[in-house]
This record gives sequence, structure tokens and C-alpha cells, in this order.
Amino acid sequence: MPDTLTLGLRFTRRDVDPLRKLSEQLRSLQPANVDLSLYDKALASVELNEPLVVHCSDREEIERMAHGFTLLGIDRPVIEELNG
Repeated sequence: MPDTLTLGLRFTRRDVDPLRKLSEQLRSLQPANVDLSLYDKALASVELNEPLVVHCSDREEIERMAHGFTLLGIDRPVIEELNG
């Protein structure tokens, strides 16, 4: 099994309202195969001015996550190295 990377997605303060609206919208729609807790955790992280901690198998996984937020109208979060 490959090593797990611990990386962070850091959102900006201006993302608070868009993330809140996105989280509320997804919660009301409850789309299949969508992890609603991810968006709640993203919102909490920006409110606390902390990165969203992500455990992944490779860097491409978090790159796809960061890109996915942009597809939903959120500014691309900065990826931070949190290992060691």
C-alpha cells in the first residue's frame, strides 16, 4: 500500500459566503454520490482560517479536488504541504 500524503487546501476568506451557499444548496439537493461533509469541512476550515486537511494517495488526487471546487464556483484553493 502506498504512503499516504497529508496535504491541505487553503481557501481565502472571500470564499466563506460561496462555500456556505454551496454547502446549503448541496444539502437541500442531496445529490447521490456527493460527500456533503467535505463541503461542510471546507466551510469550517475557511471560517477557522485553517487548511482543509486531506489524506490522499498521490498529489494528483488533491489537484483534482482543488479543480473540482473551481468547477463549483469557488476560487481555486492553495495546496499546502502538511507532511512532516
